[in-house]
Amino acid sequence: MYIEWLKTVHSTPELDGGGWLLSQDFANAISRDHKLAANLLEMGCGPSWIGLWLNEIGLCSNLHLSDINPDAIACVEKTIKDNNIVAATYLSNMFDSIPEDIKFDCIVSNPPNYFDIQESHTVCGHLSNDIRPSDREWKFHKEFYRQVGDRLAEDGVIYISEVDMYSDTVTILGEVYDQRLCPAIDDFKDMIATSGLKIKDISLMVEATKEAGFPLHILKVGK
Repeated sequence: MYIEWLKTVHSTPELDGGGWLLSQDFANAISRDHKLAANLLEMGCGPSWIGLWLNEIGLCSNLHLSDINPDAIACVEKTIKDNNIVAATYLSNMFDSIPEDIKFDCIVSNPPNYFDIQESHTVCGHLSNDIRPSDREWKFHKEFYRQVGDRLAEDGVIYISEVDMYSDTVTILGEVYDQRLCPAIDDFKDMIATSGLKIKDISLMVEATKEAGFPLHILKVGK
């Protein structure tokens, strides 16, 4: 079912941030909470493999999709139109263009996951300045956590994917790909605490980890 469904989602190589690999793990994490989201937002949605899949399997009543890239929103809107999906879309820098009166029960995100991609990496170094994987100095993460608390419903939950977050170094194909100042989880804990939120759970993304070859997790964060 999932493979066939993927064919209904419009995308381009330039928009592919790997969400298609993570959607089922997100669904498993959210399903464990046995809770239907009245308003679910995918932040930095790209083609929205994650948000659209969660909507497809009935984990939300109202789907909201946001991205800073106009090409991503155009792609999402084509998928929505072609498949008669009801969803709100926002061309937005973080929460700037999302109505302030909407509170979200669930926010999901597959953010850029790498702190300092090494340009010297012989295969992947060209991604150093690509906003899909590169979150230099954790700029996206810091701004996301600074804003998100005010947009969560009182019992709202964030599910956010992270890469090899217990390490200060990510190695790909035998070369250092991402060099961090400390294990990423230490930085994330500080950001989350400063925002008045807390980590409620950390789960391994089983299927995605098998494919990636290094650990990927979902942080569950709430008030």
